[in-house]
Amino acid sequence: MAANPWLLARLREAESGPYVGIAWRVTLGDRPVMQPNTRGARWNPPGTTALYASLTEACARAEMRFLIESQPVRPAAYLNSPGCCRDSIHWETARLIGAR
Repeated sequence: MAANPWLLARLREAESGPYVGIAWRVTLGDRPVMQPNTRGARWNPPGTTALYASLTEACARAEMRFLIESQPVRPAAYLNSPGCCRDSIHWETARLIGAR
């Protein structure tokens, strides 16, 4: 999918700052809840670290459900009842919108 130039420009212009609050993540199996993605995904190219999180438990579960249901073979860890971890975090470098 090609990048949207208008959206990229808005993201570059967006203010960023620290995030302090509650973040929700759903992880599979024994993967540490604070382990970032380094392989690349929707908002980070390969080699750029990103920790994907949601502001609500429902959103975190929906994100994981979408990811799992798009896989040709679903992981056994998901089929055996995924957990949702609530963690209070303080990221000095977290971006409010997008990433630079």
